[in-house]
Amino acid sequence: MLEQAIKSGHFSPEQFKVLDIYPQTTLPCQSSTPLYPYWTLSRMKHVHEQLASEIAQALLSIKSDDAPAVQGNYQGWTVPINDSSIIGLMTDLGLAGNNDHLNVLWQKYRGWLFIALGYGLLLIGYHLRVSYLVRTRTKQLQQMMELNQESAEWIRKQQEQFYSAQRILLSGEMAAGMAHELNQPLMAINNYVVGCRMRLQQQPLDIAALDKALESAINQTNNAKEVIRHMRHFIKKHPEQQQNIVLNNVIANALALFTNDLKRDGITVIGPSQASVTVFADEILIQQVLVNLIRNALDAIKQCVPPVAKPQIIFDMQITESDVILKIADNGIGMTGEQLGKLFVPFVTSKDNGLGLGMTICKRIIEAHHGRIWAQSQPAGSGIFISLPLAEGAQHDNQ
Repeated sequence: MLEQAIKSGHFSPEQFKVLDIYPQTTLPCQSSTPLYPYWTLSRMKHVHEQLASEIAQALLSIKSDDAPAVQGNYQGWTVPINDSSIIGLMTDLGLAGNNDHLNVLWQKYRGWLFIALGYGLLLIGYHLRVSYLVRTRTKQLQQMMELNQESAEWIRKQQEQFYSAQRILLSGEMAAGMAHELNQPLMAINNYVVGCRMRLQQQPLDIAALDKALESAINQTNNAKEVIRHMRHFIKKHPEQQQNIVLNNVIANALALFTNDLKRDGITVIGPSQASVTVFADEILIQQVLVNLIRNALDAIKQCVPPVAKPQIIFDMQITESDVILKIADNGIGMTGEQLGKLFVPFVTSKDNGLGLGMTICKRIIEAHHGRIWAQSQPAGSGIFISLPLAEGAQHDNQ
């Protein structure tokens, strides 16, 4: 176009100088940029924007068969694909400052910048809302967990009080036997003291006899103290504490509370053949279970008509890979099928003065120790079976 204008005499060639010549061999003229597809026309500062817009629209509307396209030997005009070379040229000519370049970039990419900014604000808002919801929900969960812990602690304390109350009730049932068992050492102590007074009045004084009598009185005092210690240990209130305990010792402590009853009724106790079996349990609670079962066995033997010739309570243990099964059997009156079916139902009892809670408490205690308790009827009497987990790493005598 420029060459045609010079050829027609509109301009002189000396008026033009090509700067920053771009090397090319396709066209006979010089140029500062590739002529296609990067040949870009730019509006100078002194050119009105409306005029530049009209020229751009006119150029873009030229088709390949229009006269200007045929005369200029080109196919048409289109929007620039990459104007970086033009910007570089204008920079070399000092016609485009940094602000103009930034303005060009702003005009070209501001839409995308607004979209990115909006998307970022949306993500920030979403993040803040999720964070708020998470904090709120976490606080609610913490409050619920604290409430559950308080409820569990309250239930545990109520259960401890319930078990303690039942032990006190059992001690009341055993009061007569305990009084008789305490009366024996007290009577013996009284006799030894009276004998010592009599010996003090004799001449010459027999020091050896006095010492022997006083030693016997001390032994009887220790027996009375042992009876009281067993009872206090059984009925005292204590927090549940599971640890490794020897089951044989717990059986012996439970039987010690019935020493007078067993002697009075002539009941033979056959202990387990195993010398030592260790379980992980609470000693007082397991003893409470055994006291309930021994009390029931004594009552069952007493209800036999005619009386049993050789009343017995038998303890037997069978050790499996991970558990010990303790069997407490008696040759008393036994249980009917209906009684077996309702044995662990609360407030169901065959005793005139019973509450029907003893076996229910036994079941709760054993299950809290991850064990089981069940009953079986026998040809003579009945048997209660208790399964408890063995203590880990403990040695057991299987003989």
